[in-house]
Amino acid sequence: MSYAYCKAHASHFCPCCKPHLYRGEGDAEKIRGWAEIAPIVPIEQQAQPASPISIWVRKLTWAEAEEATQEGLRRESMSSGQHKVYDPGKQMSTYQDVISCKGEKAVSLMTGLPWTGKGQQGLKRADVGDFYEVRTVDEAWKGLIFRPGDDPNRPFVLTLIVANGNDVQAMGWAWGGEVASDEYLQGASRMSSKKWWLMKPGQYHAMASLPRPQH
Repeated sequence: MSYAYCKAHASHFCPCCKPHLYRGEGDAEKIRGWAEIAPIVPIEQQAQPASPISIWVRKLTWAEAEEATQEGLRRESMSSGQHKVYDPGKQMSTYQDVISCKGEKAVSLMTGLPWTGKGQQGLKRADVGDFYEVRTVDEAWKGLIFRPGDDPNRPFVLTLIVANGNDVQAMGWAWGGEVASDEYLQGASRMSSKKWWLMKPGQYHAMASLPRPQH
């Protein structure tokens, strides 16, 4: 068994990428530098055609991570009315804002589209390319959340912060409307005004199939 070469970490055995099946050696090269590590299963040995499963990886530079951190602090300050200083060693309300911004920054770099969710003007725009919404978690078992008010017609990308907090994995994506189905409905009851939806790991689309904006 051999593995695809991980360009992000210059290794055939990427330290933070889980092995995933894909359909051939050429698939990894199509991801334009985003990492994929996978056991190669010859097509003729597959019992039936399978959709490729992939993740994308981006290691943020110090400057990129700092940009995301400052945007997270700005968002938290706007919501709380207080100036915040980020300390990753403490439990702070700014933590989710900061990792969310790191996820958005990483997807912007992965797709080559602008970070449109940044700044005051980003309040009424999608997070990346004014097309993608990004949701970020810090543990792999957590899923993709859709809340009332989110746009069901946009693709939602789930990112995972790993390692030292600056390595970001794009784990998969789904249309908002796919997540907002009865199958994934959460809350006390289906009639609750606080309902929300959660798509669990393994149920998203592969990143290799992420749609591109048409404009």
